[in-house]
Amino acid sequence: MNYEKVIAIDDDSLAGEAIKMIFSKKGINVDFYSSPKEAIKHLELNLNDYKMAIVDYQMKELTGDKVVAKIKAMNPDIVTVVLSGDDSFETIKSCQKAGADNFYSKGHALENLALLSEAVISSSKYKDNEEEKEANANKIENVLALKGCSNELAKVAELVEKFSITNEPVLIQGASGTGKERIAKALHSQSSRKNKAFVAVNCGAIPENLLESELFGHEKGSFTGATNAKAGKFLAADGGTIFLDEVGEMPLDFQVKLLRVLQEKEVTPVGSNKTLKVNFRVVTATNRNLKAEVEKGNFREDLFYRLNILPIEIPNLKDRKADIRPIAEYIISEKNRDSNDRKILTDDALATVMGYDWPGNVRQMEGVLKRAFVLSGIKINADSIKSQILDDDPNGVIERVSLKLQTWEELEDEYVSKQRKLLEDALSLSNGVKKDAAKLLDIAYSTYLSKRVKFGLDTRTQSASKPEMMNCNN
Repeated sequence: MNYEKVIAIDDDSLAGEAIKMIFSKKGINVDFYSSPKEAIKHLELNLNDYKMAIVDYQMKELTGDKVVAKIKAMNPDIVTVVLSGDDSFETIKSCQKAGADNFYSKGHALENLALLSEAVISSSKYKDNEEEKEANANKIENVLALKGCSNELAKVAELVEKFSITNEPVLIQGASGTGKERIAKALHSQSSRKNKAFVAVNCGAIPENLLESELFGHEKGSFTGATNAKAGKFLAADGGTIFLDEVGEMPLDFQVKLLRVLQEKEVTPVGSNKTLKVNFRVVTATNRNLKAEVEKGNFREDLFYRLNILPIEIPNLKDRKADIRPIAEYIISEKNRDSNDRKILTDDALATVMGYDWPGNVRQMEGVLKRAFVLSGIKINADSIKSQILDDDPNGVIERVSLKLQTWEELEDEYVSKQRKLLEDALSLSNGVKKDAAKLLDIAYSTYLSKRVKFGLDTRTQSASKPEMMNCNN
């Protein structure tokens, strides 16, 4: 069976020929059907031959959303892309409900659709051997400026290479700590825009009432506190790339404004009647499943499909174990370089690092290794790593890290003692200000208070009525 084939369904035979011609240049086989009913019959008999289906929306025999629904019912793993000249909200919504993975306006070049197809079918070509790992490592370092050798991260590097040649939006999805901003920077540095600005915006960190001003700018006096005119982030990214991180946190009412900016390539500063043309490429990222957020009504369908033209998914570190050792060794080598030390990870320390699931991904591993580096002698051993993992994630510990056997009671006592000490040390370093102690530990203030109660450092009544409730500095 040929798992690298694409099926295209469009009652316009000229459109089908255009798809076949462009895809053939990239070595992608396309089977074209002008009759959706005939295409569905063919798929029923040859279902496992195809990784992707390209479906026109406006067809007389069956509309594209109905075709997508039938394909997904037969095999939900086939990636479906709907092409339409009508990109109204209603059309997009009907395709999303049918299960379409992507929606392309016919105004988008077929070249970009071919790029997406390459990404879909490329997953079968990677092998797991030493020669391939070396090739992977070179590609990952050259394209992403990261360490690793896994097939999964090599696929991300390949997508970055392919997607960097176009100006279409890219949506990066992955858990916290997987390096989404690093991937966005790689897209920019590999593109023709690399000599222009790369502007990163954390949408979740900007208060809702300031989001429009931050992104689009404002005129002097346009609102209380606007003492000077300000160019927004989109204007700062003119000619370059704007990276909207945590785009899933964006309020629904603002999503409409962002959609217009993406469509028109122009912004209107707050308090101004003038629109300003801006030349930008948008890359977005989120740790949420945006398609699921669309289904829940938390994210607009039309904006999702506008952003999801070219998707990149970054796997968790536990799903690309081959990357753990090179990343760990690189972190230690960088610490050695910065401090003129020659510390090493022992074999048992490496085994511990590679045996843990790292729920916080690379960011968590980096924190654990840097703390272990500071607290260790020349040799960083397994006990040092385990201790930092325990401090870092006391509730999710140990099941994936082989520790020396101890009684359950001893483990709980050790856990309580370390938690109490950490809470008190943070308070001492913060001169008794509990809000500052929470910030020092990088946890929510409410979590800090509840943990103090849990470990007997405060009573619930005390934490609710003591001076911190009245002290503005807390």
